[in-house]
Amino acid sequence: PAMDIFSLGCVLTELFTEGHPPFYFSQLLSYRSGEYSPAKILEKIEDVDLRDMIQHMLQKDPSQRLSAEQYLEQQRDRVFPQYFYTFLRDYIKEFATLALSPDEKVARLRQDIHAILYSLVLPKGAQYGDTSVGCEGDHGPSATSSSLSSGSEGLFIVVAVLTSCLRSLKHCSAKLQALELIRELCPRLSSDIILDRLLPYMLYLINDKYPRVRAAAVETLTTCLTPIDTLPRSDANVFPEYILPNLMHVTMDSAVIVRMALAEYIALLAETALRFLDMSTQHEVTSPDGTNVEVTVQAQHHHQGSYDSELQALQQMVQQMVSTLLSDSNNIVKQMLLEKGITRLCLFFGRQKANDVLLSHMITFLNDKEDRHLRASFFDSIVGVAAYVGWQCSPILKPLLQQGLADTEEFIISKALKALTELVEMGLFRKPMLYDLTYETIPLLYHPNLWIRQNTVGFVCAVTKTLSLADIQCKLKPMLEPYLTHSVVEMDKEVAVLNALQEPLPRSLYDYLVKLEALPYLLENLRNRQVMRTIVRAGHQPAYTAVDHLLKSVYRRLQSDGVTEAMEDKIVVMKEHLLKMNKYKRSAAESESVDAKLRGGEIDLEKLYMSNRCRSTDLLTLKIGDESAQAFLQSRSYRRRGPPVESPQVTMNEDWQRMFGKIELREQSPPKQQPQPPPQHSPAGDGDPNSELHVSGAESAESAVPSTNTSPKQPQKIFTGIAIDSATVHCLSCHAELQLLLNKKRNEFAREQTVREAIEDPTREERPLPTKWRPRGTLVAHMHEHKGAIHRLQVIPNTSLFATCSADGLVKIWDWGRMEKKAIANRSRQTYARMDGQVTCMTVCQSMQSLAVASDAGTIQVFRVELNSNKTSPLKTRSLDPHEDGCVVDLQHFDTGLQSVLVYATVYGSIIGWDLRSPSTAWCFENNPRHGVITSFCVDPQHNWLVCGTSEGKLICWDMRFQLPSTIVSHPASARVRRVSIDPLHQSGVWAAVEGNNEVSLWDLETQARLRTLWASTAPPLSEKQAHPPAQAHSVYSMYISPLECGPFMLTAGSDMRVRLWDINNPLASHVVAGSATDTLTPSFSYKSSLIDGTKVIQEVYSSRPKKDQPNTEQPKRHPEQPPTGHNDCISDIGVVQTTGQTFIVSASKNGVVKVWK
Repeated sequence: PAMDIFSLGCVLTELFTEGHPPFYFSQLLSYRSGEYSPAKILEKIEDVDLRDMIQHMLQKDPSQRLSAEQYLEQQRDRVFPQYFYTFLRDYIKEFATLALSPDEKVARLRQDIHAILYSLVLPKGAQYGDTSVGCEGDHGPSATSSSLSSGSEGLFIVVAVLTSCLRSLKHCSAKLQALELIRELCPRLSSDIILDRLLPYMLYLINDKYPRVRAAAVETLTTCLTPIDTLPRSDANVFPEYILPNLMHVTMDSAVIVRMALAEYIALLAETALRFLDMSTQHEVTSPDGTNVEVTVQAQHHHQGSYDSELQALQQMVQQMVSTLLSDSNNIVKQMLLEKGITRLCLFFGRQKANDVLLSHMITFLNDKEDRHLRASFFDSIVGVAAYVGWQCSPILKPLLQQGLADTEEFIISKALKALTELVEMGLFRKPMLYDLTYETIPLLYHPNLWIRQNTVGFVCAVTKTLSLADIQCKLKPMLEPYLTHSVVEMDKEVAVLNALQEPLPRSLYDYLVKLEALPYLLENLRNRQVMRTIVRAGHQPAYTAVDHLLKSVYRRLQSDGVTEAMEDKIVVMKEHLLKMNKYKRSAAESESVDAKLRGGEIDLEKLYMSNRCRSTDLLTLKIGDESAQAFLQSRSYRRRGPPVESPQVTMNEDWQRMFGKIELREQSPPKQQPQPPPQHSPAGDGDPNSELHVSGAESAESAVPSTNTSPKQPQKIFTGIAIDSATVHCLSCHAELQLLLNKKRNEFAREQTVREAIEDPTREERPLPTKWRPRGTLVAHMHEHKGAIHRLQVIPNTSLFATCSADGLVKIWDWGRMEKKAIANRSRQTYARMDGQVTCMTVCQSMQSLAVASDAGTIQVFRVELNSNKTSPLKTRSLDPHEDGCVVDLQHFDTGLQSVLVYATVYGSIIGWDLRSPSTAWCFENNPRHGVITSFCVDPQHNWLVCGTSEGKLICWDMRFQLPSTIVSHPASARVRRVSIDPLHQSGVWAAVEGNNEVSLWDLETQARLRTLWASTAPPLSEKQAHPPAQAHSVYSMYISPLECGPFMLTAGSDMRVRLWDINNPLASHVVAGSATDTLTPSFSYKSSLIDGTKVIQEVYSSRPKKDQPNTEQPKRHPEQPPTGHNDCISDIGVVQTTGQTFIVSASKNGVVKVWK
């Protein structure tokens, strides 16, 4: 320990002397002999107590050195503060001992920040803030640092812990918490700590990938820099040289929220930058000890010139950022800049630049007729800008305010009046302009909107206060009296003027007038009527002119609304305002009607005047009747490669030929002279309109197109759009564009096919079934080893193995190939008995070499199938709480190459993906409990979606890329879904076996339509009632769908204990493979196909045998009766297993019996 103390003294010396070690090797040898002393290096340590402690540690005699514990006790409250012992040492020790990730450390700090501040910071009276403005000199601590040193130096260690984690944070929430911590700590830290240690990390987070983090970083940067009132000399140019250059790109950030944050805080940042410049200038004219010194006139001029140039450079950088924000494509950014800091920016830029930069951009905001909030923000902020610029801007403001008085939104008119009132109170308008604005504004006293009338009265009262008594009596009062019921003496009192106002126009009448198309004619007619009333004698009725036929309906409407002659006079007074509003309303309505045709939503096709007809045709038409096409469809390559791309000459039908023009092909035989087509415009804009289309064959797709069978006598035709250089094509320009589109789609299809092959379902058999294989229903094996109901049967692909799991908790592996070849007892090859509870489901995984099983006790285990050993241990185990998570109801597995995902569904509605290559959960879907309990699910072979069936008859499709439910299909009878499986022929097709009527239906998830139904029940097809009697209301519990090579057929089995084969293409060939053990007589079944409500139905029809065909039970039998070969209980699962040269059906039932059929 004594040697460790000596080493610690050397380390502390190097730390506190800026990297100078106390000894080199030669000096250490001299120190031992007494020829060298490190006293000169130790004198660089300013703290006396620390210097004495290090000197004591470096003593040559080990016995004179103390232990570490003794040094801690000796230097308490001297070198080591008291909070080291009471709080900080134990707290920081937790971060060093626990294996916490950076995100967890930040979360822990955020949780404990208030306790940290309470333990380390002095009471608020001694905290940051009791300092004078100044710059930190080179000698002696500043006022801020001295006030913080006694209570907040412990926070420096917390800052060190925080900053050590910042660059390693991964999650958005952790980064936001780190920024919150910085905002909490900065008011209690000195300026040099903020600028030197925290500022780089704030600017680092401004470039983060998360928009929320970038926006919060801008806010944190502003919040932390604003309170700084002392500036270190080294950081005098921190804004123009470091901060602002790193903020330049934020003005063009892709996220609107980040640009909004910068627009909100740019004014505060500019204000802080100017304050930093002032502090650095104050430092230059102050001596290091803080006293003012006498300077020459020349030095003063030099200082002033330096300040002006630096201010100009600073303003130029901020101007560039503000101009970009004021020109932003999103109006919310402009609105944020106006509302949060436009007045502060005026003070920063000065009068000239406020007029040139800010006001010139703000004027353009009124041109946006769509965003009323932006226009409202303009009138809210224009007062501050105009007040700073001065009365010189009044000629510019007048048309803007007039535009606001005629805005289509009434609340903007109200804001324009309020801004006008404040500008008048500031004295920015001269008398002639005041009179003009008053004349235009005063008719709004008849406006039906109360806010507008109140703000108009406020404007009139403000004008009254600025005018002399003579001007009020001669100019203002005559304009105002027609709108008053009685004379008002104190015209500067808003309440008095409001009480004297006449009644406004009714709202219904105002709204009718501003939308009226014939409003100009009406106003002209009303003006004539007013003139007639003024010239007629008292007591006489005016002789009005006849009303034009265009206005008769208008006058009838006005009379029905109770319009009087006094109201007509009010309408005439508001003539100018009504005409402007009418013009804007009509133009807005026309633009909306035009935009409605272009925008999404409801489209009225009758109003679009579309002359073209829309045609729907198939670009690729396969001739199914052709033998070669049928052979290709049934081949193995069709399933893996998809349909071939045929020659457009073969596939293009007549409609497309009429639309795009016929293709003229040149053969490889000597060409014949052909007439040139009429001149057409070249799609590429070439000068020669008759130029032929030449396509290079360097990247010809001919190799990807299978050659067609052509006669040897006929020359082979090659489509020149995808062939060699020697051939040419005469075609229309639109056909050339079509060919480019087809080539692009072919390339996309080829890429998708490559990806599809890479992730093809590994559970499919590589050995194809015989083309015309059909089972005969001959029982070849009966095995009964399980003591409980068998829940699942799983055939291991590409082998002759299959596995069964049962309610007895056992999983048995059977090798049918071995049992078939050798005349041995039909016994299982291996038994796995490590599960708790009943084993409910099972699937193959890990390259078909392992099995994943789940039990109702909440256990999932993965074990390898080892036929050479009877001892098998689980490779992976996951335990679920049956009460919290629920037990597993189904299992599936798929391998994406990057992940080996075991998917399991629980009874509580969770669908969870467990990556077997890591202990974590890859993803989790939460099914809505209202849709019922999940009973089964299956995964798309391309791993893009999965579909689950529920007890309420719902098929819910989940998009695995976005982890959202995309489609929900409901069974008409809400019948419980027993089993679901992917259809290999339809891209979005799913087979679902439901409760009752032995119904199995094919659903198209894209259209939510039922395409096909297999129906083995006496109830009417597609009816919602069950078969009668109820004992015959059976259900399908398991199904096997054939691969494409063997033709589309399906094997089903269920509660009626029969195994059926359904031939999809030839329903009459469907039959019962194996009957149940309870069938006393062999039933006679026939099958028919029908179309019901757009659904193709294959129905099983039961017909009893004639009496003459029934055996006579009274006659004695020559031989003993054979035991029934069928199942005695519900068939729970079914599968197909292949051996060398033969194919068998394996079925398992609820009584634990496994049967093999041939």
